[in-house]
Amino acid sequence: LWSNGQTTEMADNLAAGSYSVTITDNNGCATTGTVAISDQAGPIVDIPGVSQICRGDSVNLIAIVLDGNGPYTYNWADGLGVNMNVRVAPLATTTYSITVSDVNDCAGVAQVTVPVAQRATVNAGPNQSVCEGTEIQLNGQIGGGAVSGTWDALISGGSFNPGPEALDATFTPPANYTGPITFALMATATAPCPNVLSYLAVDIKPLPALDISGILCEPGYETYGFEAQSNVNDVTFSAGTATPAGAGVFTVNAIQAGLNVTATAVNPVTGCETVAEINAPDCNCQEVVSEPPVSLGDVTVCANEPFPPLEVAVGDGEAATWYATQTGGDPLAENTTSFVPATPGTYYAARVNIPTLCESTARVAVMLSTKPLPTADAGNNQTICPGEEALLQAQEEAGYTYLWSNGAATPSTLVSPQTTQTFTLTVTADGCSAEDMVTITVNPAIQGDIVLLNRLDCFGDTDGSLLIDASGGVPPLAYAWPNGSALAAVSGLSAGAYTVTITDQAGCNTTETFELMEPPALTEASSSVTPDTNGIHTGAINIGIDGGTPPYTYNWTGGGGFQSSQQNPSGLAAGNYFLTVRDSRQCALQLGPFTVPIVVGLEESVKKQASVQLFPNPTNGKVWISVALPQLGDVQLEAFNPLGERILQLKWKDITERATELDFSGYPSGIYLIKLAHEKGFIAKRLVVQQN
Repeated sequence: LWSNGQTTEMADNLAAGSYSVTITDNNGCATTGTVAISDQAGPIVDIPGVSQICRGDSVNLIAIVLDGNGPYTYNWADGLGVNMNVRVAPLATTTYSITVSDVNDCAGVAQVTVPVAQRATVNAGPNQSVCEGTEIQLNGQIGGGAVSGTWDALISGGSFNPGPEALDATFTPPANYTGPITFALMATATAPCPNVLSYLAVDIKPLPALDISGILCEPGYETYGFEAQSNVNDVTFSAGTATPAGAGVFTVNAIQAGLNVTATAVNPVTGCETVAEINAPDCNCQEVVSEPPVSLGDVTVCANEPFPPLEVAVGDGEAATWYATQTGGDPLAENTTSFVPATPGTYYAARVNIPTLCESTARVAVMLSTKPLPTADAGNNQTICPGEEALLQAQEEAGYTYLWSNGAATPSTLVSPQTTQTFTLTVTADGCSAEDMVTITVNPAIQGDIVLLNRLDCFGDTDGSLLIDASGGVPPLAYAWPNGSALAAVSGLSAGAYTVTITDQAGCNTTETFELMEPPALTEASSSVTPDTNGIHTGAINIGIDGGTPPYTYNWTGGGGFQSSQQNPSGLAAGNYFLTVRDSRQCALQLGPFTVPIVVGLEESVKKQASVQLFPNPTNGKVWISVALPQLGDVQLEAFNPLGERILQLKWKDITERATELDFSGYPSGIYLIKLAHEKGFIAKRLVVQQN
């Protein structure tokens, strides 16, 4: 049994204090115990205060435990979360609370109020369109958290009435301003909310132009008139007869003297209108003007000259009005002593008193007449070839003088323009001049250039070819060569000067000449021959070449298959040699034969050791040859004709002497060489053959 009356083994839901319990068993035995429960304090919680925010903004709230037994659990009211901090964005001022429990499940509570300022709203109103000179009525609205509104015109000048702080203010634009104006209405918001702007566009349409001038009394002074000018066509007048004169000009007449007139110009697109009040002039003549003006003389001009003014003289404070008739009629010009008529004729001027606008009843006549122009005829246009002359011939008349633009003062003149040119003829008679022009067209010049297609490589060649490259003129172009060819290119030409005539469609022509050159002929400038002595190949030929196109190449040929590319070959045996010379263009010159003769000298030292006998010598046919050697040996016997050609060869082995007969009866007369070659040397003998 507990002291608070509970009878269960465990007592619960106890407050702080001292509790005793008595325990009794089945035998009635009992014992008593005491326990004290102390009161545990909950955590102390604080939420720092926040400043006022603007509606739509957010703020961070944080719960701070100042005292307690952690760890803690957090529970924000209205289900905002179980974290230590939370971000909120209230739409109006709101109080937030949090419960914080410690480890003993003791709880602490804290609250905070978030003040919310409402955002400002603003409306500058609908856009407007007004006419120039009209005040602009503004009707702005502000709301929400706005505390005031202020207008601003985004333009220099103008004024608000009563002031820019009045939402229903009127705005007077700068004088004569037309075009767009943007107005800004700024609403000042409660802090911390931002100020807001609204814009209004106003288009100021220009007023139609309306200018009044020339308010003058009309003849008779019972009516008056004026001139109105506008940039619109919709112009009305409260009195008078309005006549459109074009370009926005209206002439208003027949207005009763003394009656004021209202003129209204309306722009049909914008609806803007301009009103002008015209006060009637005083049309009561206070005096009579009797005398007409004084004419300053009639005027005569040439028919092609501008008309000069007709002039009259009046007194001080006076002017003149001009008419086409002597009486009545409409004025041609008013308030001027000088008048330029549109056509020749007689015109009349009345004197006008400027202060009263009263006219004289009489008018003075002034005449404008014209003199006829002479006839100017420069002739027909002409076309010429470059370099040709053209005759300019004017139509001649008695009493005329002539002047051409080239300075010639005669009816005709010769000209030779380089390019197309127009000449002006001025004809003068009785002080008046007339002009006429004639054009001399110069056909385009023919340009030609002869091009060498194939040169002449060698003297005497006939395979040259030329091409005329021509342009200009009047196509097509035709060609004429000396050989009768009409083609642009000619071939098969030898050296010489060739002239081609180029003719165009208009018959104009020009010539071009080309000198077709050939190299000089290849010629033998000099030559000399050195003979072969004793048949031991000591001959030589020296040759000099002129002409052609150097450098030269040489090709020598001779007996026994001899060939040489030297200019001057040496080491030659007796015989005939032929030369082919070619220049750099492969032009060839054939020369020869060049004969290298054989010259027999005195026997060499072997003649003391061997001997050769010829008999008979001279001979007309057969001749014996006897050979004697000092010792046994081999011998070669050769015979050469006067051209150095070998005609006989004998070889004897192991002899000391030998004799044989040779037959020269079939050979022409001349000096022949008999050569005996031995291992110790050689012996050469002359043999004279004399045929009957």
